[in-house]
Amino acid sequence: DFVVDFTCIQHVVDPQEWGAILRQYARLVAAGGHVFLYEKMGPAKSDWTGYDLHMSKMRQEDYLRAMAAEGLERVGDQRGLDSAHWEFVFRKPRP
Repeated sequence: DFVVDFTCIQHVVDPQEWGAILRQYARLVAAGGHVFLYEKMGPAKSDWTGYDLHMSKMRQEDYLRAMAAEGLERVGDQRGLDSAHWEFVFRKPRP
């Protein structure tokens, strides 16, 4: 079982909606399955000037915290193909 989000949730600017989508990913993935996210990270929290209004302001730590809150384990995360993107892999533990 595998849930893939490739540059989708980065366009959800409402923090509550963003969290609801991640909770849905966690709910949908089967035990032992994985969630893969490839998303653009916003700039440092102190520098939003000129940042695209259609882009989420969530950072790496926000993704990690949100998925951990849903019981998913971090398998790995690293910078993507450029410095603006980040790859995440989470696993839903088996009971």
